[in-house]
Amino acid sequence: MASSDDAASARYGAAALGALLAYNGRFSGGDVSASHATFFLNWHAQAARATADALATRDPGGARTAVDCGLALSDCLAASRGPLHAAAKTPMRMATVEVACALEGLADALAIASDAGDIHRVALYRRAASSGLRFLLRLHAAARDAVAAGQLPPPAMGGFGAALAVPWQQRCDVTAHAVAALLKLLPGAADDAEQAGKALEERRGAEANAAEGPQTPPP
Repeated sequence: MASSDDAASARYGAAALGALLAYNGRFSGGDVSASHATFFLNWHAQAARATADALATRDPGGARTAVDCGLALSDCLAASRGPLHAAAKTPMRMATVEVACALEGLADALAIASDAGDIHRVALYRRAASSGLRFLLRLHAAARDAVAAGQLPPPAMGGFGAALAVPWQQRCDVTAHAVAALLKLLPGAADDAEQAGKALEERRGAEANAAEGPQTPPP
C-alpha cells in the first residue's frame, strides 16, 4: 500500500480494510470450511497486521478497525479447540502444515496484540504458540533421526516431516511454513542464523588450516 500519491494510498487502505471486514463476515457467517479455517486465519492475521501498520499514521481509526478484525479471528487459533491446542493434546492426528500455518498467523496476531497493549491476548497467544513450537521441534528432531537411519538423504537435514506418523516425508512448502513461523516467533532468529553461518565458515577455515599442518618457510 506504499505510494507517493496520497489519494491512491487512501484508496488502497480503504480497499484493504474493506476486504478484512468482508472476510471477517464470511468467517463469522460459517462460509469457511473447517479444513480451510487455519489457512484462512493465517492469511487473515498477516493481512490485518500489514493493514494496521500501513494505516497507523494516515488513518488511526482504520488501523484500529484492522487490529480488531485481526484479533477477533486470531482468537480461534489459540482457542481450546484450535489447531495449536490439538498439537499438544492429539499430536499424532496433526499435520505439520496446519500447525506451522497456525503459528505463522499467531505470530502476526501476537505482534498486533502486543502493539495494542492487550496483555490478556498476549498471554493467551504465547501459551498457544508454545504448544505449536514444541510440536514443530519434535518434527525437526524426527527428520534428523530419519536422516541418521538412512530413510532420508542428507540434504533433507533441517527439514520438517509431514506429520509425526510419517516424519520421513517432507515437502519444501511445508518446511517453508515451519521456518517462517520460527523466524517470526523467535526474536533475532535471522541475525542469529547469519552469525551462526559466519562462525561455521570461520571454524571450517580453521579446521582446514589445521589439517594442512604448519607451513615450513622456504630456506
